[in-house]
Amino acid sequence: MKTGLSKLFELQPDPYDNTQSKFLRICLVCLFNFIELCLSQFLRESQRIL
Repeated sequence: MKTGLSKLFELQPDPYDNTQSKFLRICLVCLFNFIELCLSQFLRESQRIL
């Protein structure tokens, strides 16, 4: 019975572990920066055409 309980606790996430949320936040910031860079380049090119 103890082995079943230990496996159950291994599957549950650690509530005090915030490394995944930090990683997700960093990924989202990088994604938004990339989108902003692409949009600024697009706007620059569209101004040259006009």
